[in-house]
Order: sequence, then C-alpha cells, then structure tokens
Amino acid sequence: MIPRWTLFIAVLGSLLAASTFGRSPGHLSGGFYEAEDPWAFSVWGSFKSIAAYEQLRQTNIYTADSIPFAEQRLRLGGALSKGNFRFEFANEVNVTAQPPNPTVVPIPYLGPKQAFDLTAEIYTSDSLLLRNHIDRAFAQYTLGDWEFKVGRQVIPMGIGKIYTAISQVPRRSFVVVDSEYPVTEDAVSVTYAGPMTLSARFLPKVEGQQDHNFHVRLGEQTMEYDLVLTAGKSDDKLFFGFEGAKNVGGFVFRGEAVAYKQNSATIIQGLLGMDRAFTPEFSGLVEVFYNGFGSNDPLTYNVFEQKHRSSPYIGQLYLGTNFNAQITPLFEGHLGSSTNLNDGSTLFHLYFNYSLSDELDLIFGQYFSVSPDPLSEYGGRIPLGFGFSTGLPDLSYFVLKYSF
Repeated sequence: MIPRWTLFIAVLGSLLAASTFGRSPGHLSGGFYEAEDPWAFSVWGSFKSIAAYEQLRQTNIYTADSIPFAEQRLRLGGALSKGNFRFEFANEVNVTAQPPNPTVVPIPYLGPKQAFDLTAEIYTSDSLLLRNHIDRAFAQYTLGDWEFKVGRQVIPMGIGKIYTAISQVPRRSFVVVDSEYPVTEDAVSVTYAGPMTLSARFLPKVEGQQDHNFHVRLGEQTMEYDLVLTAGKSDDKLFFGFEGAKNVGGFVFRGEAVAYKQNSATIIQGLLGMDRAFTPEFSGLVEVFYNGFGSNDPLTYNVFEQKHRSSPYIGQLYLGTNFNAQITPLFEGHLGSSTNLNDGSTLFHLYFNYSLSDELDLIFGQYFSVSPDPLSEYGGRIPLGFGFSTGLPDLSYFVLKYSF
C-alpha cells in the first residue's frame, strides 16, 4: 500500500513542476520578448489577547466549578503565487495560562481530528500550555475551468450556516472564543467550474475510521436557484443527498437533505433555512435541523457516542437563529441561539465588536444556557454513570485583536 505522505508529496511535486516548467523563462510574441510572470508573495496575520471566565457544569469530574484563563494567539499566513500556481499557509502559536484544575477521571478528546497531526505542544504544565498548530498549507493549480488543490484546506460542504446535514468538516465546540477561521481538512480536491460545477474531494481517514472519505458534488447555479447533488463516503458510511437555494422576494430559502447508510439502517439528516437582510444595518437567519443520529429522549442522551463526526449533536430536532446589527459605523452586535426542541433548552451567544481603528478591534461576548430540565443538552448535566455528569459551560470573554 502506498503511504499517504507519499501520495501527498507526489501530487504537491506535480503541481510545483507544472508551475515551474509549464512555460519557458521567456518567449517571443508578435516580435516582442515577454518575460515570465514573477513570483508574488504576500503575508498577513493577527494577534489576539484573550481574557475569559468559564463556569463549568459538571459533577465529580473537575476539582473546581469555575476557572479564569488567558490566551495569546499569534496567527501568520501567507501566499506564494506565480501564474496558475498558488501555495498558501497559515500557522498559529497559542499560549494559554490558567489556574490548575485537575480532573478526577481521564477525559477523552472529543474534538475534530486530522489525518496528519500538525500540532505540537511545545511546553505543557498544570497551568501553562504553549502550542504550535499548522492550520492550513495547500498547493493550488488552475488550468482553465479546472482547479486542483492538495494539502490542508477548507472543504466547503453544504449550505447550512448554523447546522450542517451534508458535511465532512468537523464542527467546532459549541462554546468557543472567537471562531474566526473555518475548520480545515487534509484533502485532495478537484473542481470544474464549467456550465455545471463538478467537484471531487478525497479525505484520508482519521483515527477511528476504517476507510478513507470521498465526496462528489454536481451543481447548477442560475439566476433563480442553486441545486447540488452530492454523494460519497463519510465516517465509514455511504451517503447521497442534495442541496438547494432560491431567492423569493428578498428572502433566501435554503435546504439540504442526506441519507446515510449505516450497516442495514438508513439515517436521514436535513435542514431548512431562511435568510433576510431587513435593512443595510440589520440582518438575520433561521434554521431548522433534523439530526437522525440523535435522540428525542433526554434519558437516552450519550455525549460520548458521537455516531457521526460532522454532526455530534445529541438531540434530534433543533431550531437556530442568528441576528446581526450595525449599531453605529464602529459598533456592531450579534446574537445567536441554538434550541434543542426535544428538551426545550437553548444556548445563547451574545457578543459585540467595537472597531478602535482599521487594524484594532475589541470583542466581548457571553455564552449562556437556559434549561427547563436538569438533564437537558443546554444548561443541564447529562449523567455519565458512577456519579459523574457533564454539560456545556457558560463563558464570558474579552478579545483585543490586532490585524496586519
């Protein structure tokens, strides 16, 4: 079997060779000598200083129920391009400090996993963590209507903005500070942007998967509607689905549905969404999500049995909202919510952004949950057995962000 890194290097080398040797250093055209396109290099980044306070919901897992923490994030990105070739990268260095809060029992990692581990913990202790993470690194080559891309990249999938029924990309944690950048995947992707759009993606398997993942998407975009058919294999399950969107009287209606084959069972997921810009300063959206992998009974919730990596919600029916307001030219507010309609609980995220200058922003926000039931997903504590329980925390945070 060919090692995955061999395939990665071979494809990357082919793209570099195509860029380097695709044209001679110069050639005659109409009697004039044309020089080869020069290499172009650009760099960007940001520095974020974060102060936060987390109120945990747990029983007998951590020694403390609340904990303050501070984090410094330095992100550097850049791109090297020449003609049809482009290489892009982004790297993050994080320093997190917090008081020690040891766990009584080991806590398994439930976050997104990558095919290749490009994260290094440079220093770790009970109260300090220094980490380096390569967030994206891909080579891209464009040939007419075709685009070839290999490496760690954003894989757009589905048209859900709050939830996702058709997706390979792992969802972030429900409660996260300033999730500005999309989650990336190790992948090889090919896209044809002709009269109809055709895209194919290969994603190497991650820990816990038996087979590699792949997707094929065929779409048509007109002035009146968008329609996409999709099929592939995700998390060892074959799937087939569709996405669609249509603008009606200033409202954008979106929908997607997918059927997964798991052993002998067929699991259905789907969502319906609606977007509207009410004024230039105020907009909102609503989504209803059906999660066939979840449970409609809080007594059978299981936070560790995430049957599908791209939608590890534990409920079955959800309602999400997101509203954005430009209060002044420099000050904007955002309110998002996710309601589990099976148990009536809601997670809210309220945050504000004040622009101090073109490069400097002050962001402050709050995650909080409202729960009518102590066993609910949002605001409750889900029993894990042996006297342990856990739930989503409340989180207050401030971010000072400098972009360059």
